[in-house]
Amino acid sequence: MTRGTAYCILEDGSCISCCEFNGDMYPGGHYEEMVERLQRVTSRQTFDQEIIAFDAANFQYQDEDKELPVERRYFGFNTWDPDKVFTLRPPRPPEEEADPKTARWRRDDGVVNIEDSAYFELYFSDYLFWINLGDDPVRFVDRDGKETELEKGAVLTMNFGHLCQHQAPGGCTTTWTDEF
Repeated sequence: MTRGTAYCILEDGSCISCCEFNGDMYPGGHYEEMVERLQRVTSRQTFDQEIIAFDAANFQYQDEDKELPVERRYFGFNTWDPDKVFTLRPPRPPEEEADPKTARWRRDDGVVNIEDSAYFELYFSDYLFWINLGDDPVRFVDRDGKETELEKGAVLTMNFGHLCQHQAPGGCTTTWTDEF
């Protein structure tokens, strides 16, 4: 079962994600549809709309959740608040500031560092789908130390924290590996 989760970096630097979709999120499965839907996202509202439509077309988690109390529903969106990993990091001693492995999401330098020690604790999905709606590019460092910048409107995919594809607005695509 190949899982996938979509993340949206908003204009204010905060981040939201959808529930994890469980099954066929690899290329040739639902991967291409998720990328196409994210390429249409221009706001928090359109992110929600595209994810809801994706779920309705492929998984129907919303239908399964109808009878459950809100707190027990699987389908939904998560906001990564300032006290969590994405939007801000807690103050660190100066000696740790210089260590790039201590950073995950840093608003101050715009880096998302997908490190081995935190991957399964924070992300877990086989495939991560990212879109940046902010004006500033966001730099990603993958589990191999490879880097890329995600500019406004671009979509980035990762497989177990390794860079797969970067799709810029206008259709230019960079692919790092054929093995995803």
